[in-house]
Amino acid sequence: TNCWSEPPLNLFSIRSPTYLEDKKKEPSAPYLLSARGADVFLVEKEDTHLDLNRILGGQLRKKPTIAIFFQFPWGYMNLFFQVPNKIARYMSKSPPDNVESDKDLTIQERTLAKWILGDDDYKNQRLKLIPYVAAGPWVARQMVTGRPTLIGTKLPVRYETHYDGAHHYQAPLLIGTLNVGGGSAASKRIVSVCRRYMSVLTVDLGWVIQADDPDELPEQMMGGIRIHGPDPLKASIL
Repeated sequence: TNCWSEPPLNLFSIRSPTYLEDKKKEPSAPYLLSARGADVFLVEKEDTHLDLNRILGGQLRKKPTIAIFFQFPWGYMNLFFQVPNKIARYMSKSPPDNVESDKDLTIQERTLAKWILGDDDYKNQRLKLIPYVAAGPWVARQMVTGRPTLIGTKLPVRYETHYDGAHHYQAPLLIGTLNVGGGSAASKRIVSVCRRYMSVLTVDLGWVIQADDPDELPEQMMGGIRIHGPDPLKASIL
């Protein structure tokens, strides 16, 4: 309970307007998506799937949301970000076909909308995680350095989109599930250490859609959530 907040933006340095020429980075403009919350669940079996009606206090489908699920052998840690309506239009079964020329969107919002519309390979080549350990034991801080990572190239990621409910209002939902247990040996070591010390860790998880083209720069943080020392042993069991 009460184990999350939005981390300060000045923690994250991202690609500047001239990055492709000089590799310079700069602080981000405000988050594109506001944080809705985070939760942790334990599972008795590793392949247990989440009941979407239970997470985020049963409020998940009340607002357009992008959710990032970390699937561990022992459970899930889930992050939730609210999507503004002007971007949520691109999460529908019949999205607008003018994303490149949509004057209602900024450059960075168009980059996010294109990511929402992209296939799994496109999403994996653009979704970037910037992790920090804000407070915690030295061993954890040494393993999580704040280096940006295209997480879909390091871990298996499963994407699923849930569209507006047909019979009663359910907001659109895009989920990216990161199978941490299916990653590299290095990522498994990090997870093992972080689980051991999770209850005394403060971890910042920042997300940005990578800008690979000059007309997509500068980057802007999609969202961020700070996790404040949750104790997995006290989490609900699915």
